[in-house]
Formats: sequence, structure tokens, C-alpha cells
Amino acid sequence: TNGKGSTAQFMTPAIEAAGLKVGCFTSPHLFDVRERFTLGDELIPQEAFDRHARTVLAFNASLPEGDRIGAFEFLFLLAILWFQELKPDAIVWEAGIGGRYDPVRTVRASVSTLTSIELEHTELLGATEELIAYDKIDALAPGGCVVLSPAIPGALAHRISAYASLSGKATLPALASLRVTGIANTHKGARFNYGFTAVSPEADQPVRLKLAGAHQVDNAVSALRAAEVWLGLRPEENAERHLAMLAALGRTRWPGRLEKVSTTPDLWIDVGHTPRALEAVTRTFLELSPRER
Repeated sequence: TNGKGSTAQFMTPAIEAAGLKVGCFTSPHLFDVRERFTLGDELIPQEAFDRHARTVLAFNASLPEGDRIGAFEFLFLLAILWFQELKPDAIVWEAGIGGRYDPVRTVRASVSTLTSIELEHTELLGATEELIAYDKIDALAPGGCVVLSPAIPGALAHRISAYASLSGKATLPALASLRVTGIANTHKGARFNYGFTAVSPEADQPVRLKLAGAHQVDNAVSALRAAEVWLGLRPEENAERHLAMLAALGRTRWPGRLEKVSTTPDLWIDVGHTPRALEAVTRTFLELSPRER
């Protein structure tokens, strides 16, 4: 519901830290639609965007009048063509609305991350948070693994695990055998300590993010765990690579997420679009700025 884009942005450099070339498809964009398509730090070139757009539009024109694609499907198909051309080692996909009928389901992902659940698009996804969660899980291929963000309530996570098992899918809490402590926020982002529950807290690694908020810490650790699952890594057995992935989280930028864009007066923007998202952003902002200001 919220946190999908941030989690995708954290996941991409975490996988790149393993030495792989990673494509990423996200939404929305702030200034240029090409922001949605990246390979590493590079946006899709305008020439490639235009060329693949013509292909998709020609396909759309061949469809019956009542079966034409929408904007998200257009962009998704364009991404498919570009990534097929470039052949990255891995692709991180941000889903659109839900999962059961979302185009991203067709990539048959083996690892998925459920970042948060809130009542949204209820006429399509379901009238309860539980039904919405089930819909989103269906974006994952049978036999895959769903990483559950710490933002998912425990009671709901239990029912999600039961539902996933019916279709041969596994669930994994992002913080299973892991520990996150000391979360604090500054104008420059969040910081926290990250370690293993079986190891003394003195060995925990300090992590600094460029994004602020406890919700971004949830997104970061969820992305890290999903990247490790996809790579087939057990973090406690790959300490050096694990440290490189933590460092990659700290380099991640994602414009428009509680971002200060000007001063005198200070102007901050955020793209949260649900009540809980606004609450999380407000809570974080009040840690950074006295209420009387």
C-alpha cells in the first residue's frame, strides 16, 4: 500500500552490491516519466523510450475497442521490452494496484515484499485489510517467498502465512533472527543499529539512511532481507557481503519522500497518499522540527 517504491529503491542497490546488473521499474515519477525505468543509476534513454512506446502503442491499436490497455499496462509493457533488450541480471518490479490482477503478476516473481496494508481500492482489492493482503500476495509465483515488513501487524501476518501456504508460498518476517534498535531521525535521514538476535548487541552495525522515518527503516530492512532471499544468502554466513549491502542502503536516494526542497521558508514534500502514510510522515517531521514552528 505504502513503501513499495522506497523498498524497490533500497532493494536495487542491495542486489547490485552482490556484483549484479539490476533493472528497476517503479511509480510514480516526479518530473520525467523515464524516472520509472532504471538500470543502475541510469534512466531509460529517450530514444529507447520512444522506440518501445511505438511498439506498445501499435500493439494497443490492434486490440478490440473494449480491450485496450491502460496507462500502467502501457508503461509495464514498455519496461518489459527495454529489460528484454538489456538483459539485466535481476529486475525489481513495483506492483501497481494489488497483485491478483496486476500486470506485475505476469513476471512470476520468486520473491516479493509486502510493505504495508491499508484500506485502499476496496472495490477491486477487498473490503478488509486481510482480503487486500491476500490479493497482493497473489502477485508472487507459486513456490515463492513473501518477505513481510515489520509494518505488518502480527495477527495479520499469521493469517497471511496461512493463506500463502495454501498456494505453496512461504512467508518470512523481515526481522526473523534479526534485530533493529536505536532508531532516530535527523534532517539528513534515519539511523539505526542492525544485528543478529543470536549475537551480542555490541556487534550490531550502525546504519544511516538518506531517507527519514521509522517507516523507511522498515522498508530498508525488508528490502535487505528480500535481496538476501533472492540471492540465496544467509546473512550470518556472508558477513562481508552483508556489510556491503548495508552500505548500499545508506547510499539510496528517493526524491519526494519527506524531502526538503527549499528554504526561507522551509518547504518539504512527501508523496504519501493514505491516512497512515500522512500520520507516519507527520510523526517523523515533528521529530525534526519543533511543533511551534
